[in-house]
This record gives sequence, C-alpha cells and structure tokens, in this order.
Amino acid sequence: MSTEARDDFYHNYFLEPAQLLTSEEEQRLDQLKWTTTRMLLRMLLNNPGGRDTVLRFAQACMDTPPLMEQFDARDLYFHLRRDIKDLLPESPGAGSIRLLIGMISHGTSTGKLIRMINQANWPVTVSVGLAHVHLHRLGQPSHDKMGQAMLEWRKDLSEPAQITSTTLAKNLRHLLGRYIFSRDQLVLHNMRLVQKLSRDHATSTVSAADLAQEGLIGLIRAAEKFDYRRGFRFTTYAYNWINQQIKRACEGNGSLISYPVNVMQDVHRLHNAREELVKLRGFKPPLSAVIKNSGFSGEKVRQLSQITNLTVSIDSEEKYFDQDNLSLLEKIPDKTQIEPADQADKLILEEVTKASLSCLEARERFVVKARWGLSGCRQMSYREIAEHLKVSGEWARKLERCALEKLAGQDGLKDFYENQT
Repeated sequence: MSTEARDDFYHNYFLEPAQLLTSEEEQRLDQLKWTTTRMLLRMLLNNPGGRDTVLRFAQACMDTPPLMEQFDARDLYFHLRRDIKDLLPESPGAGSIRLLIGMISHGTSTGKLIRMINQANWPVTVSVGLAHVHLHRLGQPSHDKMGQAMLEWRKDLSEPAQITSTTLAKNLRHLLGRYIFSRDQLVLHNMRLVQKLSRDHATSTVSAADLAQEGLIGLIRAAEKFDYRRGFRFTTYAYNWINQQIKRACEGNGSLISYPVNVMQDVHRLHNAREELVKLRGFKPPLSAVIKNSGFSGEKVRQLSQITNLTVSIDSEEKYFDQDNLSLLEKIPDKTQIEPADQADKLILEEVTKASLSCLEARERFVVKARWGLSGCRQMSYREIAEHLKVSGEWARKLERCALEKLAGQDGLKDFYENQT
C-alpha cells in the first residue's frame, strides 16, 4: 500500500471510527450473519448441483487433506487448513463428516443434513467458501479467500456444474451480500479497539499505521468466528483477537523473520550494552568495548548484530539513510520507466526517422513502417502488407528493397548512429 493510500485508509477508518455498538446491536448483526450462512447451506443442499459441491468438499476432507505443495500461495494453505482442521480425518469431527457423506449419497433430507453439519461445527467461512465455489461452478466466479483456497486445493471443485441455475446464482449472491454486510458492520464499529491497541504497541520499527492493518486482520477474523449465543460481548471477544494479531506483528521488532524469545532477549541485552557505552563516551564504541560490556563472546556479538539489522517499512518517513524528506519508496528506481537520456535519444531517433522516411513514396513509406513497426504502426508480415496494398508478396519485398536503398543514401540515420557509438 502506498504512503498516500495508507494515510487515507488510516484517516478514514481509524482517526474517525464509527461508534461502538450496543449489546443488542451486536447480537442482531451476528444473528443475521449466522442466519444467512444457514440459508446459504440450505440453498446449496436443496439444489442437486449444490449437494454435489458439498459432497465433493466433504470427500476431499476425508480423502486428501490439503498439502502445502498444492498451493501457489502459502497463505491460502494456512487460511484453509486453519478453518477445516476440525473436519479432517485426524480430528474429533471426522466421524460426523463421514456420516454426512453417507447421508448425502443416500439422498437424506436437507433438514437432517443441516443438523449434521451443525453437529460437525462447520465454521462460517467454510459455508461462505462453498457458496463462492458453487458460484464458480455456475460460471459466475466471485472473490473470496476461502473459496479461492478450496479451488486451488481440489481442482475438481472448479468443474462446471451439470445443472446450472441463474436464479440460484442470484440468490447465493444476495445472501453473500447480507453476510458481508453483517460481518463488515461488526468490523467497522469496532475500529476503536484496533486504534487503541495499535497505538499502545507502536515502536520505532513498527508504526501505528502498520499495526492497525495487522489488527484489522484480527478484527475481521473475530467477526467471522464470533457467536452471540455464547453470552459475551463482541468487543470482549474481538479484543483478544486484535491483541494477538498485533503482538505477532511486533515479535522480532517488525523483522520479516521471527526469532525465539531467548534470542531476542540477547539482542536487547546487546543493544542496551551498546547504548550505555554511547551515553558514557558520546560516540559509537568499538567492538572490543561492546564485547566486554555485554559479556558475550566476539562471535556471539557478531551473530546478534546481524539479527539487529531490522527491517524498515518501505513507506517510512523517517530519515534512515539520507537527510532529506524522501521515503524509501520514493528512492527506489522505477525500472519500467525510460531513463531521461534514453528518452531523449528515442525522440531524436523518431524525428530523424520521420525526416528520412519523407523522401520515400507513400507505398514505400507504408511498407517500411509496417515491416519494422515504426511510428506506432503495427508490425506486419509480407503477406499482410501485400493484402493491404492489394499486390503480390514479391512486389511487397521489392518495395521494401527500393525503400531501403533510398534510405541508405540518407545521412540523418547514419549520423545518428555514428554519434551513438
């Protein structure tokens, strides 16, 4: 996320968050979420194609649990594995899934299937993901991380449904919209929790804005997992999820690599020893002084010093390297852009080429432009050029030879390339 986009995101959702919900409002929104997901399952199970989708998923849980090598993106594997871990063969809920497979195969009524699924404690995200998978099978794909993970896990889940229904797809989209509304309302009205915890945990290496984005992931997860029937407030439940996500982001001081706690304690001990020497002497201490003051061996100090090369946010406004007002992102060259010198050479070459081509006849000029893709003209084969000019292919080649002989006598292009070398 760019600096400007991140600042707008932080301002819109964290500096001016919506008011907290009352207990009754939380229950009403969460009841809508659970009711909607039950309706999604019922709609799928009432449809033969939907039943097939649910059956394929249940059989996949029993036969081929997900493996990391099946996924192009590792986060999809972890996202799927986290939510279906209680539905896999080694889990306590495996018996319910096997029973569900038999019931679907024998054409059991939808009501009994719903009760069996409730006993298996399917997460909300699984029901929503299956709805997205079936929309994909109906030829109307929609974006959902769980649905995408399921499709990457089992390719047969992406096979077109034998029975298509426009009405079913429309109703599924409507219910998914209701689910997203209820979940997002719980999220938007609890941004204050994210704001508070991100500010409390902000450090010199991890900004409040970065932690707010991490906390938002935890808040969304809490909105998906929350169940009002357990008797506690959503704010209490969400606080733990947000706090856990933010603390994970702070582990290793924002480093891309997480280190054991004892290693980080040694890192902090070395840092404190070095800072004490800086305060006493007023300058950066030599390695020998740091070794003596910290009590570590020379090799240990070198290892810990490598760990303390902490990562820096690419959007950071702090002047880590130069005394200017540029962020790291603004200092990274854009390799997709042409260098000013090369751009100037390109413009000069275009002008020289245009002047040189002006000596040619109209058909010769077209042949050269089309054959070599000059002046924005699409590059063509001899046959395409001949068809365009309504001449033979050999005549098109003859026009090109005549044009090149004329251009060889032009000094403009020759002088340009001699100056380049």
